[in-house]
Amino acid sequence: MGLFSRRTPKHQVFNYKPRYWDPDKEEREERRRRRERLRDQGVEGQKERIRSGFVTSRGGAQAERYRTQQLRKSSMTLVIVIGVLIVLTLYALNYWMPQIEGWLE
Repeated sequence: MGLFSRRTPKHQVFNYKPRYWDPDKEEREERRRRRERLRDQGVEGQKERIRSGFVTSRGGAQAERYRTQQLRKSSMTLVIVIGVLIVLTLYALNYWMPQIEGWLE
């Protein structure tokens, strides 16, 4: 007899706690921890110094700067190569154009 029951359902309670994530603060704390580990003169300090020299693909600010630097370097190389090819092409056309015109006539 569910139609005539007087019982009302209880409300549900959720324990939701919103979180705020600050990536800049997290990066600062990681740099501070890394500096503290680097100051350590023991074996762990040496391991950390060696590890910090490698650039990993896992992310982080250092890896992002490295990727940006490499992209800028490759773009500059491409621009220089294209410029040199244009200059060589114009020089070749200027030098050999009279001979080509003589052959065509």
